[in-house]
Amino acid sequence: MGLINGITIDGNLIGSALSGIGNLAKDIRQAITGELNAEQKAAIETKLLEIENQGLMAQIEVNKIEAGNTSTFVSGWRPGAGWVCVLGLFYTFLLQPMFAWIALLYQAAVPPIIDTGLLIQLLFGMLGLAGIRAWEKTKDVASK
Repeated sequence: MGLINGITIDGNLIGSALSGIGNLAKDIRQAITGELNAEQKAAIETKLLEIENQGLMAQIEVNKIEAGNTSTFVSGWRPGAGWVCVLGLFYTFLLQPMFAWIALLYQAAVPPIIDTGLLIQLLFGMLGLAGIRAWEKTKDVASK
C-alpha cells in the first residue's frame, strides 16, 4: 500500500499502471526505431487505453477514499467548491443588485460586481456530471 498525503491507495493499482507505462515506453521505442505492422499498432493503442483505464480506476479509488475520510478538509473540498460557486452566484445575481439599488437610494458607493465566468465554468462542470448521471438514469443505463 502506498501512502500519499495521508491517503492509502492499493499498491496493485499503482504498480499495474507503472508496469503498463514501462511496457508502452518499450513499444514506442521499437516503433521509433523500426516499422510497425497494423497488428503492432493496434496492440500499442490497446495498451494506451488500458493504461488510461488504470489511471481512471486509480482516481476513482482516491475519490472513494477522500469521500469516506472523517476530516472535512479531505472529504469536503468538492462540496466546498460547490458552495463557493453557489454563494458567488447568489451574491452576483441577488445580493449585489439589491445592494446597488439601496446604494443608489442613499447615494452611497455601489458594491463591486464579481466576474462570474470562472464560477459558472466550475459550476457547469460539477453540474454537468450530475446532469449526465440523471440522463443515464432516465435511459436506464445504470441497470445495464
